[in-house]
Amino acid sequence: MNLTSPQCRAYKSLAITIIVAFVVMGCSAENSETSIQKIDFPALSELPEAAAQIDAESMQIFFPIDQYGMSLEDERTVDRANRTVLDACMKKKGLSDPYLEAAKSDSASMPSWRYGYWNADYVAQYGPEGNTPAPIEIEDEQVSAELMKCQFSVDSIEILDSKTFQSDEESPNALLEGSSASYEKTLNSTEAKEIIEIWQKCVVDKGYQLDPSAHDGLQILNDESLSDEALRKSFATAAECSDRNLTVQKLSNIEARYQAYFIEENQAIFNELQETAKERVAAAQKILLEG
Repeated sequence: MNLTSPQCRAYKSLAITIIVAFVVMGCSAENSETSIQKIDFPALSELPEAAAQIDAESMQIFFPIDQYGMSLEDERTVDRANRTVLDACMKKKGLSDPYLEAAKSDSASMPSWRYGYWNADYVAQYGPEGNTPAPIEIEDEQVSAELMKCQFSVDSIEILDSKTFQSDEESPNALLEGSSASYEKTLNSTEAKEIIEIWQKCVVDKGYQLDPSAHDGLQILNDESLSDEALRKSFATAAECSDRNLTVQKLSNIEARYQAYFIEENQAIFNELQETAKERVAAAQKILLEG
């Protein structure tokens, strides 16, 4: 069960609108005059000072790179606008978008387990899935088919047509590129390895085994035959060891410094992305006002 990978992180709106995003990337990409610089990171001691914000209320980790994308509220606004247009498309078929009501709510986002579990009390109460609503399952085949058609409609694509989501060989996504490169540099740094070793000793001392397949080294080996209660206890133990040693905060702070350097080396692109995100949110707000 790998819920600590960087894919579980918060670029939530990308996951929400992934089908349409593929269309945008494949058919609507805008060529930028600037391109991401492939950089060689200096030693950690030479990187700019920066820190990540760990927010226990939203269960998210906020990095320097996030200020160039959209906030959680902005992402919800864009998703609501997208679902509003999809619902209008569905209504032409005498149907409705089954995800619209969920988009209108302020339900919690999936917790960020980028560097393993943290906030032991939260994990003990809710488990890895967090305090998030159950996924909506569409059983009506007609609704599913028509929704797919609407997701590939021109109206829907126009809302999501943003370089924030473009990621191809010609125009890679600076947000994801910077995040991914910084994450890997963090895990490979001597400082991070020492922090991870302290966490590993903590969970081993509590009687657990490490998962040798874990890319980040921050996962406990769990037997799928274990009861839900036993599994949740192991997750809570992992979070307890992290909280005790500030594992997530320390690792996130290292990544924040790598991100800060990546941003400096590609500042023009990030400034452009920041403006694009603002325009996209403004367009979404206009749709919601008119709707």
